[in-house]
Amino acid sequence: MIRKILEASPIPNQITATVIMAIDHFVLPRWFKLSRSLSVVPKWSDTAWLNWPGVFSLLVAVGFGCLEVVLDKGEREDWLQSSFIVAFLVTAAVALVVGVIWELTRKDPVVDLTLLKERNFALASALYFIIFFILFASTLLVPLMLQNLFNYTATDAGLVLSPGALVIVVLTPLMVMILKKVQPHWMMAFGLLVCAFASLSMTKLDLTADYNSFVIPRMILGLGIAFIFVPLNLTAYSYLPPEKNNRASSLINLFRNLGGSFGVAFVATMLARRGQFHQSVLGAHISAYDQTAVATLREITGKLIAAGVPAGDALSRAQALIYATVQKQSALLAFLDVFWLLCLLALAAVPLVLLIKNTRRGAPAAAGH
Repeated sequence: MIRKILEASPIPNQITATVIMAIDHFVLPRWFKLSRSLSVVPKWSDTAWLNWPGVFSLLVAVGFGCLEVVLDKGEREDWLQSSFIVAFLVTAAVALVVGVIWELTRKDPVVDLTLLKERNFALASALYFIIFFILFASTLLVPLMLQNLFNYTATDAGLVLSPGALVIVVLTPLMVMILKKVQPHWMMAFGLLVCAFASLSMTKLDLTADYNSFVIPRMILGLGIAFIFVPLNLTAYSYLPPEKNNRASSLINLFRNLGGSFGVAFVATMLARRGQFHQSVLGAHISAYDQTAVATLREITGKLIAAGVPAGDALSRAQALIYATVQKQSALLAFLDVFWLLCLLALAAVPLVLLIKNTRRGAPAAAGH
C-alpha cells in the first residue's frame, strides 16, 4: 500500500523544481552579466576560462542534476544498496564540493559563499532549510493520508490544507507589528514550538478521524509558520550590507528549495520503511498460533456465511479482509511515525534560534523571494 501511495506523489516534480531554481536564481543572472564581457567562449589553451561562469554552471547542473536522481529514485532503488544510486551520489558530492571550492577561489564568484560567515545569515539559511523541510513534508503527508486511508478526493484534501494557508496570510501583517516590540528569535522559537505541537497533534489520529481532526492541526501549523517567516527574513539580512542582498537572496532560495526537496524525499523513504516495519510486526500476530487472530478469523468467516457468501469462499475472503486491515493499520502507523519525526525536528531547531544575535532596530531588510 505504501509503495502505491508514493508512486502517486509529486516528489519528482518538486525535486526537478529545485534544480531549475538553483540554476535560474543564482547561475543565469550572473551568467548573462559575465558573458557580456566575453566575446567568445574561452579556449582551453587560454587562462580566461578559469573565470568563465560556464564552469560553475556546469558543476551546478551536474551536482544538482545527480542529486535530483538520488532523491527521486533512491527509495525505489534501495538507496546505497544500489550501485546506480551510489554512482550518482558520489558524482553529485564531487561536483558540488568542487563547485564550492571553485567559488571560494574566484575573485568575482557567481555565488558569494562568504556570506555564510555572518552568523545570523548562516543560521537563517539553516532554519529556512528546516522550516521548508517540515512544511513540504507535512503538506505532502496530509493529502496522501486523506486520499489513501480516508478516501478523500483531491479537492476535499485540498480543502483541508486551505485553512492553514489562510491563517498564514491573515497573520502576516500582525507579525510585522509584533516585530517592532519583540526580537525575531523569540518569535521564531515560539513558532517552532507551535509547529512541533501541530505535528504532535497529528500523531494522535486514527482511522476514525474526521475533517476537523486534520484541519485544526493544519491551522496550528499555519500559526507557527506565520511566527517564523517574517522574523526569519528580517534575521537573514539584518547584518548584511545592502549591496549584497541580491546574492544573499539567491542562497536563501537555494536552502528553501533544498529543504522542500529533502522533505518530500524523507517522506517517501520513511513511509516505505516504517510501513514495512509495522506490517511485519502486525503480521507476526496473524497466525494459527494466535488465539485472538483465530477467533477474529472465525467470527468474520461466520458473518460472511450468514450474509450469503458460499462457505468455500468465506474463509479466503475473511483472510483477505484481515490482510487489508493490517495493511491499512501499518500505513497509518507509518504516517504517524513521520509526524513524530517532524515534531522532533522542529524541537531540535529551537537551539539554533537561540544562537541568533539581536536584530539591530532600523536595519534595512531585503524582501524575501
